[in-house]
Amino acid sequence: MRLGRTTPASETSGELAAHSLVYHHPDGSERELEYAQSSFHAEGRALVNVTFRDVTESQVQARRVAAFARTASSIAFAESLQAALDRVASEVFLATGVSACAVVPVDPESRVATVSGTAGLPEDYAARVEECRRLGAPLAVYRVFELQRPIVWPGWRREVLSDPRWTPLHDVLRRENWGAFVAVPMLVRGRPVGVLTVFYRETYEPGDADVAFLSAMADHAAVAVENARMFDELEHHTALEERHRLARELHDSISQALFAMTMTARAVELAAQRHGLAPDDPIERGVAELRNLTQGALAEMRALIFQLRPGALHEEGLVAGIRRHAAAVAARERLDISVEGPDDALPLGEATENELFRMVQEALHNVVKHAQATHVRIEIREDPTELGSLRVLVSDDGVGFDPDADYPGHLGLRTMRERIENLGGRFVIDSTPGGSTVVCAVAPGALTSSS
Repeated sequence: MRLGRTTPASETSGELAAHSLVYHHPDGSERELEYAQSSFHAEGRALVNVTFRDVTESQVQARRVAAFARTASSIAFAESLQAALDRVASEVFLATGVSACAVVPVDPESRVATVSGTAGLPEDYAARVEECRRLGAPLAVYRVFELQRPIVWPGWRREVLSDPRWTPLHDVLRRENWGAFVAVPMLVRGRPVGVLTVFYRETYEPGDADVAFLSAMADHAAVAVENARMFDELEHHTALEERHRLARELHDSISQALFAMTMTARAVELAAQRHGLAPDDPIERGVAELRNLTQGALAEMRALIFQLRPGALHEEGLVAGIRRHAAAVAARERLDISVEGPDDALPLGEATENELFRMVQEALHNVVKHAQATHVRIEIREDPTELGSLRVLVSDDGVGFDPDADYPGHLGLRTMRERIENLGGRFVIDSTPGGSTVVCAVAPGALTSSS
């Protein structure tokens, strides 16, 4: 037994004085007690009367109400989503006395889960969990996200420690005092946006009231995620309108002027031929070169207009978009580029199309800048080893490079990898100095769902 938050006892006989203490039960549990004492005399002796009252539940409830109110206020004024989720995790940690807490938003399209707001967790916890996922460990976060209902898992430690897929977390579990695991869904208007997870102390058995409180805090976290999504959507909408305006202006002015220049150059070229100028005549060569340059500039302008209208990619499809961009690069760089893929639009989600298009765009940029290639082949097909997955392959006949070497200041390879990994996919580069280069990206399940 130890005393805490004690107020001084009154020295006046017969006057009550309030105290509080925390009682540590032999089974490891704790109870919060308030007691009052009064002194009196009986039969010539000075006696003290002490009355105890268990206030554990009322104090817990008070802390939870305070945490709920503070969280609501902090989310309204949070500068970022990360700050808001950190506050949610911190308030849960302080109000409940859990050993650790994590807020895990889940992207509704890619199903990528990200450990965000945390309290009481090791710094490398997120990296360890990701490694477990790569090893095939069944993450409870995804189960709760799909089922949209809480789970309470008292015996998880034994199962996890006996499963080699969880090896990256084994040493953490052996040193941490983590008991029952509880996960509750973060819901916005019945739609899941993430999961709130906590580890209780080994001696604590969470009940319905605990799950109810966690669900209420998960609602706060869900609001923060939804607010961030709506803000990003507003910014994206504003930027999209500006991009569309620029696309219209470029199409109505510069693009039309380039088209007119192309037609004029061709007319001059034909007139020169009618007047008997030889093909190797300086004027004839100059006009032909001017026509080629304007055609290349027109193709590049059309590709730029296409990129300024992201919706056009989804309207025309990934293969058509890549063909359009490849034609612009080929015309500008005098590079032979072939694109192989289905003529019909693939049933892809907009995020998947955007990430794969940007990956191909970056791969072609690298070919032009570094490969010294004469031919590039782009292939968009269903992956032959994984039904429903889409494989995008970019290969060239250039000078190659060492993909394992460090290239300071060159972020293209890392950016491509991050784009594909954001889709939950695989990204592989096969290249050697002096040899060709093959860039391969596989988006799992891309052809089975357009969500």
